[in-house]
Amino acid sequence: MTDGFSSLCQWCERPFRARRGGSPQRFCGARCRMLFWSALRRFGERGLADGLMTMTDIRTGVTAACTLRQSTERLSPLPDNRRGGDAPPDAPLRFFVDLERDRIAWLVRLRLIKPNEAHDLVVILTALQRIGLTPSISCSA
Repeated sequence: MTDGFSSLCQWCERPFRARRGGSPQRFCGARCRMLFWSALRRFGERGLADGLMTMTDIRTGVTAACTLRQSTERLSPLPDNRRGGDAPPDAPLRFFVDLERDRIAWLVRLRLIKPNEAHDLVVILTALQRIGLTPSISCSA
């Protein structure tokens, strides 16, 4: 980084000068660190309430610190949905993403996306991927 700044705050994404020594500094200050842990607590509580995880998952989950569950699901090849092969090979594909409005509002509440990003599919899919969730996506030619 330039101008004497060495890191970006993981919460507010602003540059800051990290202290020397000790564990790596992830936040620019106490406020961002507290906002992060508060949001993480709410995220976990919401995940329990929504049935995305159980107390057993929390007790017996991965013991490594600060890890998110990663999706290891392999994608299957696209089915050939063309009727009788009448669509040209370079015909565009249309993708349909099914996602409940409540789930998008949940991403905003947890500050995984900004309110003005609630209609940005790439941002929504990226946020979902970061927390190990995948929406229902179908394809047609």
